[in-house]
Amino acid sequence: MEYISQSGPLPLMRQFDWVQFDFELLKEFHGRVLLKDSSFLELFQTNFPEFFWEKIWKFPTFSSVDKKRIFIDDCIFNLFKFVKTQQNLFEIESRDILKHPKGGTILGVNNNSLQAVFNEIYPELYVLFGSVSSDGYWRNRIAIDKFLLKFFNYIETQQHFNNLSTELISKLPGGSTILKHNNGSIQSFCKITYPELIPQNGKNVTRGYWMDEKNNFEIHKMMKCYEIRSKEDWYKISIDQFYETSGKRVSSKKRITKLLHYWYPDEEWKDTRFSEKINKKSRQRYLGLMLRDIFPTEVIFEEYVCKYLQTTLVFDFYIPGMGLVIEYQGEQHYYDILKWSPLQDQQKRDKGKKELCTSQGLKMIFVPYWWDNSLAELKRILNNELQNNK
Repeated sequence: MEYISQSGPLPLMRQFDWVQFDFELLKEFHGRVLLKDSSFLELFQTNFPEFFWEKIWKFPTFSSVDKKRIFIDDCIFNLFKFVKTQQNLFEIESRDILKHPKGGTILGVNNNSLQAVFNEIYPELYVLFGSVSSDGYWRNRIAIDKFLLKFFNYIETQQHFNNLSTELISKLPGGSTILKHNNGSIQSFCKITYPELIPQNGKNVTRGYWMDEKNNFEIHKMMKCYEIRSKEDWYKISIDQFYETSGKRVSSKKRITKLLHYWYPDEEWKDTRFSEKINKKSRQRYLGLMLRDIFPTEVIFEEYVCKYLQTTLVFDFYIPGMGLVIEYQGEQHYYDILKWSPLQDQQKRDKGKKELCTSQGLKMIFVPYWWDNSLAELKRILNNELQNNK
């Protein structure tokens, strides 16, 4: 590392200079072997322990999933070129990630768990990615809710809660696995997942989660209908879509946020982020569900990030197995609309996306805003465009 700092083409004199150092420069100095058992971050921490690398290192300091996704998409873009089917996705191993620049960092900040990477960064692929029985999954409230739904109907008072036994839990679907990942302790998984229900002096559970079966049903219904897997997915559902699925009782922003606050008390929900009408985000979400019906065996990435001429571009949907990019185009792509960026800027981005697809040998299809939301019409649009792209 000292040899590189003294002989490199860049002046590596300060701690921040090393942040500009990348995998390609390391290869020039035959330093690839240094990353055999270490990530970039671990390499710097070992060789220069006097510096606080965690504070300036790019990936660990990212607070949002969007920024992490940009980092990972950019780092392992070539890997996804070989992910042609869902079976290919199952075959990805940690060592595949380590072959790519900064792959060690990606795994390092996710406890060296490939499942953790996909769970957080690519939730739309997580359900396809191998077994879902990881320790983290079974400490997740949604997972336990799903498998213990019958059990919730049994709990009415604190006394019922006190009378629980491991034998009872083991008889329920998924119960044995939940106990296994919580050291066989009912108290353990309840303390982590349902802290509001830990026994307190034998009091009745008057406002507990398990007493609210109707709201539980509404949430499960929405999650199943729109395949909701993350917090951001909820914001892609419009009030109109809530109304169509759940009726009048869940038909306002405040009611929805109140319900979500109750279900996910640790999250901060903002009613201003929900749209009254079906907008670009909600329609794009619906389009994704339709694409999964049409291409059931394909891997489909949502909001896939690429870099082109120093610009970050986001594709609505990318299907690597077909070499296909699909973009939903709202009215702002055809007309000047006040709340969106100028039409000229929209068209410039669209042109950049087309050029990137052409350079990578990808086909690109635009689904216009006048699509009538039917499966038949979507199939017609896709078939016509695929014929034209031959």
